[in-house]
This record gives sequence, structure tokens and C-alpha cells, in this order.
Amino acid sequence: MLGEYGIGLHHFGVRGNAQLGRGLVAFINLDTGHWSVKGDSSGGSTLTASDFGAGSFRTYLRDNGLRSYSLARG
Repeated sequence: MLGEYGIGLHHFGVRGNAQLGRGLVAFINLDTGHWSVKGDSSGGSTLTASDFGAGSFRTYLRDNGLRSYSLARG
């Protein structure tokens, strides 16, 4: 799914992370489907969003200005 947005997933075991841009990083537990997005702030990092499942993560990406890219040419 992240490939649709031109985002790479880095993982170690069941934990993954992806740089979303604008200082945002998504952390994903690949076993449970729990994901969270944290952003940079002056005091460290701030939790921006958190939920479970691919559907809610896709909604977060769409609603927060990340565009999906189609590999098909028309």
C-alpha cells in the first residue's frame, strides 16, 4: 500500500517505519496492524495519529495530503 504513495517501508522483524515527509514518521507493527504517526516538535516528537488496520492507515494518508500514484499510463 505504501508503494501507491511512493513511500518505502523499512522493517526489522515485525516492526516497520516509513518517512511520510514534513517531519512525519509512521510506525507500524506488522503483526497486530497497529500504526502510529509521529511528527517533529520543539520538545521531541508528538503523536499525530494512531489506529489499527490498513484501511484506517490508507484513510489517514489520503486525508492528510499524501497522493497515491498510479503506475498505469493512459
